[in-house]
Amino acid sequence: MLHKTFEIKAAEDGRMIASTPDVDRDKDRVLPNGAKLENFIKNPVLMYGHNYRDPWALIGKVGDLQIDSSGLNFVPELREAANDADPMTIIRALWDQKLLRACSIGFNPTKWMENEVGGRDFVEWELLEISIVPIPANQNALRLAAKAIDGGGSEESSSLPPAQDTEALVSDGDIDEGVLLALAGFLETVGESMVSQ
Repeated sequence: MLHKTFEIKAAEDGRMIASTPDVDRDKDRVLPNGAKLENFIKNPVLMYGHNYRDPWALIGKVGDLQIDSSGLNFVPELREAANDADPMTIIRALWDQKLLRACSIGFNPTKWMENEVGGRDFVEWELLEISIVPIPANQNALRLAAKAIDGGGSEESSSLPPAQDTEALVSDGDIDEGVLLALAGFLETVGESMVSQ
């Protein structure tokens, strides 16, 4: 199974758009028209960070999945937190603050060919799951995430905000410090569970 991360943008109707035909950091492309969806439609899971072990990582389902030549688009249907200790509480807070703005697809490639930039074009593939992820592998998605923290900016801008600007955002109260502390604890717990395997 492979994972590929792409930028997601919220459409006016709440849909999320995954731009899949772009070349990623591995120089690969996942061509949307080659998607096989039959099995995914039977179990349209929305995961957190491709975590298949922990029950809490099932954060919702993918609603109204559509594919065309420009990519995948869907309506994320996030579940409610079971209680205050459920990591979904943190995920929801980060989602609401627009700090989680990237997705990644888990898929089985069935047909591919070498492309002109030294990677592979996946021309047929089976979609297994879609995950919301905090750090996108696609460099363009990272820039969009940084712009969400920065409060805007044009898509053509390719520079990340300097570290001192991010610190100023926190000190100005634009990002809830409690959410950041909860995220740090959550990421520490996730890291510990990954190391213990």
